[in-house]
Amino acid sequence: REMLYTDDGSAADAGEVIARDPAVAAKVLKVANSAAYGFPNRVDNINLAVSLLGLIETYSVVVSTSVINLFDRSRSFDYMTFWLESMVCATMATSISRAVDARVRTGVFSAGLLHDIGRVALAEVAPKHYARVNRSLTGLELVKNEEDVIGLTHTEAGYQLAQRWGLPEEIAETVRFHHTPGYCKSEHQAVVAMVNIADVVSRAHRPDAKNRFVDFTECRESMQYLEMNEDDVLEIFRAIPKADEKDSLWNPN
Repeated sequence: REMLYTDDGSAADAGEVIARDPAVAAKVLKVANSAAYGFPNRVDNINLAVSLLGLIETYSVVVSTSVINLFDRSRSFDYMTFWLESMVCATMATSISRAVDARVRTGVFSAGLLHDIGRVALAEVAPKHYARVNRSLTGLELVKNEEDVIGLTHTEAGYQLAQRWGLPEEIAETVRFHHTPGYCKSEHQAVVAMVNIADVVSRAHRPDAKNRFVDFTECRESMQYLEMNEDDVLEIFRAIPKADEKDSLWNPN
């Protein structure tokens, strides 16, 4: 972050700092090689990854992966599944950004990656209480059940955590409003809308999803805001590698 706000910060300097933490460096390379960014050649060097992503996007990715890494030894939830679901949502959101703006809006990937961080926080901090929540539910049904059972939703818990940790504003806003994008009135409304759509579509295509039908009801407002229709959204999703493809995001290996 210091490098980001100084005039003499460079990709090489940032790469040197990232390389000091092998776990974070590995995640940054995984992100750089993901379908979200679609670089033509494999990126196997941190300095190259920083150059391609840019300092601002690299900072956002490092923050996001570091936050998720804090919970990788948790016994309260399935970390690997959470990471994979987050990656797919982030990739979908980034693809939507590219389709809408012909570029990747800064922070979209990281906002998609951390949109459900409140679920992790509640499972880690209050495991007994959160265990009573029906986590087979998704979307607004899950939010309502959390409110009924423990009096706190993962969207609000995640937002408070993002604020406390000083995460970028576009991430905090997305965490809070990704199920209720209409309530977001800030400059980050477009990012929230992109992640809202990505979340709805990607969760319907999880390997363990019982119903592969995409219910666009929860993201209709976001689609109107971005001037997209159902065919536009599904076409973007179909272009993302799936479970039976070599570079699938659903495949942890």
